[in-house]
Amino acid sequence: IEIQKAFSDLLPHVIMITADSIKNEEDQTLIKLLIDMAENVPKFLRPQLENIFEMCINVFKSVDVEDTWRHLALEVMVSLAENASAMVRKNIAALIPHVLIMMTELDEDEDWAVSDEIADDDTSENNVIAESALDRLACGLGGKAVLPHIIQHIPTMMNNPDWKYRHAALMAISAAGEGCHKQMETMLDSVTEGTLKYLLDPHPRVRYAACNAIGQMATDFAPVFEKKFHAAVIPGLLNLLDDHLNPRVQAHAGAALVNFSEDCPKPILTRYLDSIMTKLEAIL
Repeated sequence: IEIQKAFSDLLPHVIMITADSIKNEEDQTLIKLLIDMAENVPKFLRPQLENIFEMCINVFKSVDVEDTWRHLALEVMVSLAENASAMVRKNIAALIPHVLIMMTELDEDEDWAVSDEIADDDTSENNVIAESALDRLACGLGGKAVLPHIIQHIPTMMNNPDWKYRHAALMAISAAGEGCHKQMETMLDSVTEGTLKYLLDPHPRVRYAACNAIGQMATDFAPVFEKKFHAAVIPGLLNLLDDHLNPRVQAHAGAALVNFSEDCPKPILTRYLDSIMTKLEAIL
C-alpha cells in the first residue's frame, strides 16, 4: 500500500497516456496493463475511476473501433466489477445497455440451422464475449445491482422486429440467472411466461435462444422451475423436436429437455414419458 501511495500522483498521467494510445489505436500494451491493475490493485485506480469508465465505455460502444480494442475496454470494466465490486456499482448503469447492444452483433448465416460446426460458440465473437461479460457482471456485482438495469431493457428488445434483439434479450435471461438468482426467483413466473412464447418465434435462432434460456433456468432454479412450469415447458420443447427444417434448433430443444429432466421430480416426469420417448424414437 505504501508503494501504491508513492505512485498515486502518476495515476492521472497513466490514464491520460493510455487514453491517447487507445485513441490512436496504436499499441495494446497499455490497456492490457490497465487490465492487470484492475485485477491486482483495483483500489489504486479509485481516484480515476470515473475517467477510466468514461474512456472505456466510449471505446466499447463505438462500432467504428476495431473489435479487439472494444473487447479490451470491456475487460477493464468487467475486471473492476469482479475485483472491486463496491467501488464500481454506480458505474454499471451506463455499461449494461451497451453490453446488451453488443449481444445483438450477430452475423446472418444462411446455413446456421443445419450447421454441425458450432461457429457462434467461438469465444472471439462479439455476442459471445458480451454474454460472458453480462454473466460475470451479474456474478461479480450481484442481482440487486445488475438485474434492474437488464430488466429495464429486455421488454423493448423482446418486442423488436429485428430477430437479433429478441435473441439477445433471451440470451441475457440465460446469462443473468446465476448471478441474479435471488432477485430473478421472485419474478420467475413472468420471466418464464415471457420466454415460453418465443419457442414459437418465426426465426429459428430466436427459438434456439428461447430453448437456451429455458434449459439454463431449469438448471439455475431447480427443482422449483420444474415443479411450477412442467405443463408448459415439456410440451413446448417437444413441439420443437418436430422442427426438422432446423436440426440445430431440434438439438437445442433436446438439450434443454435433458436439463429439465435431470432435476425434475420423478412423479412429474413419468406423466410425460410416453410422449417424450415417442418423439425421441422418431428422431432416432
